[in-house]
Amino acid sequence: MIRAYLDESGIGRSDEVCIVAGWIGSTKQWAIFEERWQRASKGVVFHGTEFFRRDDKGKRLGPYAGWTDNQAKEYVDALLGVLERGNVTAFGTMVDVRAFMELTETQRHYLTGRMFHRRKDKWTLTGAPNSPYFLGFTETLMDIAERVKKPGWQADLVCDRQQNYASHATNVFDQNKKHVSHLSKVLGEIGFENKANFGALQAADMLAHTIYRRWHREVGESDELDSVTIRLRSLTHRRVRLLDAKGLRFRLENVPPEVAAALDQ
Repeated sequence: MIRAYLDESGIGRSDEVCIVAGWIGSTKQWAIFEERWQRASKGVVFHGTEFFRRDDKGKRLGPYAGWTDNQAKEYVDALLGVLERGNVTAFGTMVDVRAFMELTETQRHYLTGRMFHRRKDKWTLTGAPNSPYFLGFTETLMDIAERVKKPGWQADLVCDRQQNYASHATNVFDQNKKHVSHLSKVLGEIGFENKANFGALQAADMLAHTIYRRWHREVGESDELDSVTIRLRSLTHRRVRLLDAKGLRFRLENVPPEVAAALDQ
């Protein structure tokens, strides 16, 4: 069996980019990974928002309050080492929020979960036209499907507990599993868990927040961010896509004819 762990960053109203990213591997690989992560973290939960942030005086926050830069480096280096040895695969989507919001409302509905019923010749369900997160989420389902290679295997999806998005995410997952033929064979179950209990979710958090921070900060502005980015780059090269205006246009140009006609109405 396969399991994917997913987290997000950049879901605020003023964010320029929304990141949905994570890691996928077999249950056997994850069992080994979790044991190694717990040893490396020494029980300190990784929170991307707090790890990379400082107060007005440049001091660390949250569980890292009082840490020196050397302590933080030893901690994150140990976690990155677990990822490098973990044999798990990165996936992710970066959504250009402005480009997404410039699409028509019908297009945004479609990209975030709305489906077209061919026999009834009408739209069914609804999307989330103001939440680019769900575009990244639907892309995740395609990433998962591509990585299930063994006949009869299915992939479960575990997301960080997110009260605002859990209901629609579950609905999108279930409807794709029910109505999209190549997904129905490979999607298992979806669940939402507390990242404090799963090193894999903390690893997804690290990936999503590093990408988010990298988008906003130039190389050289933060030695810590630069170091983490370099370590992750070899694991994520060509595995995290950007959906900017060009990428969104490509998605909308490559839809079934009946969907294209409905999108133009």
